[in-house]
Amino acid sequence: MRKISQDMMCIGCRQIAALAFVGLGAAGCAVASDPQAIAEPRWRQSDAGDRHDGSGLPHLDGQTRQVADANQRADAAGAPVDAQAEQLPMWFAFWVQSRKQVQDPSPLGDDWQTNRTTTLGLVKIGWQGQQGLASLHTCAVASNPMFGTKMTYPSAFVAALAQQAAPVSVVGNLWTFGPATQRVGLHEGHDGPMPATGQASHPAVTDADGDGKPGVTVGIDVPILGKQSLFVAQRSTVQWSANLTSDGVLTATPIASHEQATLGATSSLLVVGETAKPVTDEPPMELRWQQVPPLTSCAQLLADPKGLVGRAWPP
Repeated sequence: MRKISQDMMCIGCRQIAALAFVGLGAAGCAVASDPQAIAEPRWRQSDAGDRHDGSGLPHLDGQTRQVADANQRADAAGAPVDAQAEQLPMWFAFWVQSRKQVQDPSPLGDDWQTNRTTTLGLVKIGWQGQQGLASLHTCAVASNPMFGTKMTYPSAFVAALAQQAAPVSVVGNLWTFGPATQRVGLHEGHDGPMPATGQASHPAVTDADGDGKPGVTVGIDVPILGKQSLFVAQRSTVQWSANLTSDGVLTATPIASHEQATLGATSSLLVVGETAKPVTDEPPMELRWQQVPPLTSCAQLLADPKGLVGRAWPP
């Protein structure tokens, strides 16, 4: 398949399609309105993002720190310096929009409606020559209403979209990202079969958002049923290539695959398989990375998305 973002919910009294997310790019009819604070990237938590550790780079974590250490060792050993790599940008904001057509749930009709789900977030890249590791952080998720059904994405869901560092390489002006895999509501490294619909006890399932429910929880406001919750697990893989423009923009149509299991819900009517058909007349996914000032926060991005990414929010 060529999608990685949310497959939106449509329901009358009987059927709901699958939910998906946009993560590795980096996914409700509006940004979640719960009172929880915006989850900032790890590189900004506490004051870690503003500290320097003697390397000349902001304090980094995990695999990105390893890249910076490798750079230091290469410099100390007198390794030749790649002038182009020295100028490669480290900081981006990303916008990813996926599209999927979902079947009309009415047993009397045969209409289809297109779901668009969008993710907004931040990227930091640690470079070793022209090879890098990109750390991505989701700031917000939004999707359009479908047949009167509205999705909401709690802050805990957005915060659960954590991702491992993903490989990036540059040859001339061509940037290549991935392939990179994201798992949500599943144990890290789980590559076996996905849980079946309703299989909350699957051994690979985790409570990723810490709310006591399996997988991750999203809100859904459904005609007749009212406000409900879905518990889902997701796994997706994405890769893309794009040319960096002179104004610091990468635009791509990623190649992506997505798997999802609905583990449970507050109403048993929502625990059903997906019914959908692929989009054929437009790209299934659109991605944009826009270079931004160092240490840009989610709060800054959400306050001025038009200025930083060139798009309004919510979409």
